[in-house]
Amino acid sequence: METKMVKKESVKLAGFTLKTKTKDGINFKAILKFWQKFMNDGRIENLHGESFPKNYADYRACFPQNPERRL
Repeated sequence: METKMVKKESVKLAGFTLKTKTKDGINFKAILKFWQKFMNDGRIENLHGESFPKNYADYRACFPQNPERRL
């Protein structure tokens, strides 16, 4: 597998957030639990039912809380 950087047009994201920490892998458990709940509690249907997304795709986006901090 090779990494490839591709420049694309900007997109706007709408959705739900989850703050977690990477210490001891707690983020993996928290993210899995979040997605299981999100997919089964009606939130995904509500989000897709909103009038603003004419064309939508589901993205799983992770952003560092402090983008200046390097691992």
